[in-house]
Amino acid sequence: MFSEPDDPDVRERMHTAFASATARLGCASAHGTANTWGHSGRTIGAPVATPHGNAWLRVLEAPVGKEGGKLWTGTQAAATALPVEVPRPRLLDSADWTHERYAYRAELSTYVTAPVCSLTPALTEHIAIPDAWWSRLHRATSTVAATPVPDDRPRVISQDYIHRTIPHYLGDAGIDTTIRRWTLSHGDLHWANLTSPELTILDWEGFGPAPHGF
Repeated sequence: MFSEPDDPDVRERMHTAFASATARLGCASAHGTANTWGHSGRTIGAPVATPHGNAWLRVLEAPVGKEGGKLWTGTQAAATALPVEVPRPRLLDSADWTHERYAYRAELSTYVTAPVCSLTPALTEHIAIPDAWWSRLHRATSTVAATPVPDDRPRVISQDYIHRTIPHYLGDAGIDTTIRRWTLSHGDLHWANLTSPELTILDWEGFGPAPHGF
């Protein structure tokens, strides 16, 4: 969804980290496949080969001392908290290490063959989606919302943010913006994180409690 970072140092550092991750997790880069980059080169992902078949490897980077937090731990938190019936990649293995001034986390997940519904968060062209797909998405989001919230999982958005943002766009409409019900949410549910015709919900790094129905 994001382009390759312009900074050659970031590109080289992340490619080196990806190679280190393959060695740590016992997999090999798949030839002829493109990398998928996160915002500002913060993450890099690509298909890999393992002794058990294809998988997906994603590597996160942060300056030492700034690793951790919601986006760093989201995939593992979702893997631990959510029931298996939620259609998502399965986390197979992970590794953490530091090199010089940077911390890294590598996450090895099952490989998803179905294409995403859109290459961007917005759906810009017509796609045919069967009724069963919508039913499964409804069941999945309902299951996520009904799952008990882990005690240590940060919120997707804060109450203070809601208090600031709604009046910013709607003006002083006299609306009570206090959230009465918080439930678990994917946190970044859009068309580029959904596959079809077989539904899989991708990219759980932003997973956490949010206003019900978020």
